[in-house]
Amino acid sequence: MKTDDLSARPQFDTLLNRLRATEEWQYVEREVEIRLRMRDLGTRMGRV
Repeated sequence: MKTDDLSARPQFDTLLNRLRATEEWQYVEREVEIRLRMRDLGTRMGRV
């Protein structure tokens, strides 16, 4: 995993913690956390 892939983690975790602290979050019955990594499509498709 490249360092760039980790750059958004602190911001995402902060946002998630803020959402979990809200009154509305008490109504969430099930939570699924999915984290995606972005890749350069040009590299993935064989382009430079």
